[in-house]
Amino acid sequence: MLRADHPDLSQARVVAIDPRPAVAICGDSGVVMDALARDIPIITVSDRPLATTHLTLKAATSVDAATFGILIRQAHENLVNDQRAFGFAQMSGGAER
Repeated sequence: MLRADHPDLSQARVVAIDPRPAVAICGDSGVVMDALARDIPIITVSDRPLATTHLTLKAATSVDAATFGILIRQAHENLVNDQRAFGFAQMSGGAER
C-alpha cells in the first residue's frame, strides 16, 4: 500500500539495515514480527490495527513531521506491549528469542 505512494523510499531487510532503525513502519506483513524480534519499535499502516501505534493508509498520507515524531515516541513506549501481543516474552531490554 505504501510503496505506490512513496516510490522514493527504499526497502531493505530489517536485519541488514545499518545503522539500526529507530522504528519500522510496517504494513500487514512479516516485517512486524521481524522488527519486534529485534527490539525495533513499530508503526503499522494497514486497514486493521496491528500494533499499538497504528495508522490507516488514509491517515498516513497526511502525517507531518511533528506528528511523526509523536508516533515514533509512542512506538518506543509501546514496544513491550506490542511484543507481548505478538507472543514475545518480556525480558529486560527486549524480546526473548
